[in-house]
Amino acid sequence: MTSPLPFEAEAAAQAWGRRVAIARKTRRWTLRDLAAKAGIGPNTAVQVERGDPQVGLGNWLRVFWALDLLDEFSRASRLSGDSVDAELLAERLPQRVRR
Repeated sequence: MTSPLPFEAEAAAQAWGRRVAIARKTRRWTLRDLAAKAGIGPNTAVQVERGDPQVGLGNWLRVFWALDLLDEFSRASRLSGDSVDAELLAERLPQRVRR
């Protein structure tokens, strides 16, 4: 059985969902419009806007792509503020971590 998400992680998913809903409404798209443009089902689009953590990452990425928000998501996932620094940091990390 999967343990529940930490509160902060659940809040972050809900915040991303609100961001998606605002972006969709700004474009005057229905949920069906978003689903069609993202290549997902309407129920999945509803789950994304609710911030449901059970939605697969691929579906979130499809939605961000459809709304042209992929850059926002990419910025949030960087290791540091500068992509060059992030690449240098990643090069210094070990290939494996052993106990």
